[in-house]
Amino acid sequence: MYIYKYRRFDENSLNALKNNEIWFSRGVKFNDPFDCSLNVPITLMSITSIRKFINVNKN
Repeated sequence: MYIYKYRRFDENSLNALKNNEIWFSRGVKFNDPFDCSLNVPITLMSITSIRKFINVNKN
């Protein structure tokens, strides 16, 4: 099975091809604000998990 995706010719696309990787944009760069919304009840997460999530997703 092959999956094709037309990509622009830029550094991220070239690195993905060269390194056999898939590159994804950050959710904050999407044009739909609800595209990456999370519906996880915060009461089910530990404080450590919440802090880690915030630190990873700052930018």
